[in-house]
Amino acid sequence: MKVREQFTHRMRSGDWPRPLVPALFALSQVYRGGVAARNQAYKRGWLSSKSLPAVVVSVGNIAVGGTGKTPCVQ
Repeated sequence: MKVREQFTHRMRSGDWPRPLVPALFALSQVYRGGVAARNQAYKRGWLSSKSLPAVVVSVGNIAVGGTGKTPCVQ
């Protein structure tokens, strides 16, 4: 399902409070544009990644809090 179809489906089904829907959708599109711009900046070489003199291990995901990341690292 496309983003716009998901948006209209949720709005019609009443999953979200109606006043929030347009605002949240607009904010999501602003965020989407920012991510796309950042990706293009890396692709065109305007931004560059840096190497560190150590091994980097990423622990976690998008979840914020309550998933046990800190005890795992300790």
